[in-house]
Amino acid sequence: SQSSKNFYDYLLNEKLFRSILIGTIPIVLSGLLVKLLILGFYNDVLRSNISIAIISLLMASFMFFANKSRNKFIYISNHNYKHSLLIGLAQAFAIIPGIAMDENGNKQSFIQVLDGKNLKADYFKFDSNEFKPTPKKHDLYIAENHFSMTDISLNLPNLQGTLIFKNLFPWSNTFLSPGIMGPYSFIPFMECYHGIVSMNHDIEGSLIHNGKKISFDNGKGYMEKDWGHSFPKAYVWMQSNHFSKSSISFKSSIAIIPWLKSSFIGHIAGVLIDGKLIEFTTYNGTKLNSCDISQDEVNASMENRLFKLNIKAIREKATTLAAPISGFMDGRIDESMNSSIKLKLIDKKSNKIKILRKS
Repeated sequence: SQSSKNFYDYLLNEKLFRSILIGTIPIVLSGLLVKLLILGFYNDVLRSNISIAIISLLMASFMFFANKSRNKFIYISNHNYKHSLLIGLAQAFAIIPGIAMDENGNKQSFIQVLDGKNLKADYFKFDSNEFKPTPKKHDLYIAENHFSMTDISLNLPNLQGTLIFKNLFPWSNTFLSPGIMGPYSFIPFMECYHGIVSMNHDIEGSLIHNGKKISFDNGKGYMEKDWGHSFPKAYVWMQSNHFSKSSISFKSSIAIIPWLKSSFIGHIAGVLIDGKLIEFTTYNGTKLNSCDISQDEVNASMENRLFKLNIKAIREKATTLAAPISGFMDGRIDESMNSSIKLKLIDKKSNKIKILRKS
């Protein structure tokens, strides 16, 4: 019939048919491995009629619950071939360039690389003379490695390649409130200053990591910077831009901040959603209602004049990174790129709730 012909043409001309073929690859490979590695499989109880019936019922149950799931965000219109392969773990890297100097004038530049998937961190040292920044511009060279707002190029022993950044979304910036620290940017003698270059942006390009090429096309990125001589006395920091909706990004930090001979608790959070950045900061009147930290999770609640934000982060295995103490990178902090974050954003006027998840 004509309808059958149209459907057949659709399969041939659209990426659905190609995706089905790609998605079949793991099944074929698994079947070949079973045939080769499990002797006598064709006479095994696993191939009996009752076993096949049980597996079919289980798969039907899985498909039913998957269909009822709230996470219905991948369709024929928006999926890509990476979804077809059902890749279980995403590639994620944190790349941290910097320079450090202690009280005695000893200096070194460095690049830290955190491999989130494999829970490994590398610290590459360079001579301080190889650290070449551009004044009043986010543009930096460390030896043969380049970092800017629009791209990075790496030539490290185990990581090489170039990534291009597009559609950057910076934190709001005004004369009296320059960046994420707001008016606190003008306060002298702070141990650490903080800035966000981009809350969320698109990535194109690839890196070669330990000889393996990794594509970051259609990836998401985040950029921030710190300067000073020590991190806060105690803090919790979290960030993610991998939520149910690709345009959402979140960042939060709560810290005990030393200043002169005293200290105060500072809190900063931002939720970028639908092209709007909702800011929760000490200086815009945001109230920190609670912050509870345990071995397994972090729960925090804060509210500004218009919104209330509840945060729940499930902690996972972390990797140890070098951190500054009195100017030099002698401290140690633990950071994880595998944790999960759940946000509940409440519009106080309408009482409408938006639940945002990172899986």
